[in-house]
Amino acid sequence: LMRDPDSGEVLGLAGQEVFYRQADKPRAAKNSRRHDPDRESTVWGRLIDQVGSPPAGVNWLHVCDRGADDYEVFRHAQLQNCGWVIRACHLNRLIVTPSGETLSLEEHLDAQPVRGRQTLEIPATTSRPARTAELELRFAAFSLPTPTVTNAWIREHAPEQPLPMWVVELIEIDPPTNAEPVRWVLLTSERVETVTQAQQIVKYYSQRWAIEEYHKALKTGCRVEARYYETAPRLERVTGLLAIVAVQLLRMRSLAEQSPDRAAD
Repeated sequence: LMRDPDSGEVLGLAGQEVFYRQADKPRAAKNSRRHDPDRESTVWGRLIDQVGSPPAGVNWLHVCDRGADDYEVFRHAQLQNCGWVIRACHLNRLIVTPSGETLSLEEHLDAQPVRGRQTLEIPATTSRPARTAELELRFAAFSLPTPTVTNAWIREHAPEQPLPMWVVELIEIDPPTNAEPVRWVLLTSERVETVTQAQQIVKYYSQRWAIEEYHKALKTGCRVEARYYETAPRLERVTGLLAIVAVQLLRMRSLAEQSPDRAAD
């Protein structure tokens, strides 16, 4: 889903893949999963390549949740001249600090001073009420070396030097009783050297929720899951059609909020 990060306007679908999850796929040893060409994390790299490179003078940022926290995803985006803001999943991964020290991402974050404080509106879910969270802000630069366990794609495309990145952390202070503290650890290609730049990264990631709204429009508004067909290709075709309808539903909702007096035509 592509949107303007300043206005919030939904621009359309930049790319999409119908993904078939293998329900009974046997689990492999953790250090051997990267050799599996059918592992789920490869979908992010394929989609980044499908979207391609931005035109001259334009910057595209791929904003993803923790499922996309993978070396190959970062490298796919870099090869397409795109940036990224991806929520970290693997805090125990080894990174290289600007001073050349090798340690875990978690240890690197723990060594950073608090750079600022801010609030974040946490939306309600089925298991928690909405609330305003008070958070501490930290950020730092680091480099991500090539994984020790590789595959043919990494060996062909890995750069000679580790990938330069920045990390931004938001962690909640004094969360409500029985509530899981909010903690965002965001990995980004964008330079983060000031509080303002760090807050911009947080703003980018906070817009990731739009993809959940898109899926809600597709599943609830367009009832794509209620449409039963005898063959998968037929369901794929109607899903492709309804995907465009779902985007237009999001656009119409935004326009109704921003320009309620605008003529229907």
